[in-house]
Amino acid sequence: VGDKIEHTQIHYWVPESYDPKKPPPTLLALHGAGGIGLSEVQTWQNVASDLNMLIVAPTDAGANLGYSFDEREQLASLATLRWFRRKFNVDENRIHLTGVSRGGHLCWELALRHPQYWASLAPRIGGPALAIVGGRNTIRFAANIAHIPLRLLQGMQDDAKMIVNQKLLFTRLDDVGAVDAEFVAFENLGHSYDLAAVNFVEFFGKAKRNPLLDRFSLR
Repeated sequence: VGDKIEHTQIHYWVPESYDPKKPPPTLLALHGAGGIGLSEVQTWQNVASDLNMLIVAPTDAGANLGYSFDEREQLASLATLRWFRRKFNVDENRIHLTGVSRGGHLCWELALRHPQYWASLAPRIGGPALAIVGGRNTIRFAANIAHIPLRLLQGMQDDAKMIVNQKLLFTRLDDVGAVDAEFVAFENLGHSYDLAAVNFVEFFGKAKRNPLLDRFSLR
């Protein structure tokens, strides 16, 4: 991770049907504060089973008190993906990204700053960064993910500032012509969501990265 070695757990799940001659889709799943990767494997295993999809879910090697907006967390997640791709023959055009709470914030960071990897995005109860203190602003990268299918699951009684940031990002996505971005809101929930509100078997199943550029812009 960067110029250092980190020791942590990486939980992953492989369907019995896995055939290295037929690269399957993969889901990189990021846990919440205080959690471990295993919880994300358990959350997504039924969906992955229906899709013959691999799951890889790292446990944060840091303090694990919440997302700290530290580049180390992004690098650690990408290092996990590189490790997993060396271990299994992954379809590089069907790598999906999700995360919950702390992992939801991290999901946005990875998506907006490193959009080249992902076939689809599914952040849950997490938001993009916009804060004057510290100069954090990933909403300005909205155009980077306009072409990627996106489902955000969010309880609307959650942190008000985070929800403002989410809505601002979706406004930016509308401005740049996002092809398939949906804000799935739960009006009566707080820091919670209902995974069953989205047919993720269908969502992940039809999403595929186009490795060829249709457009290039320098910002």
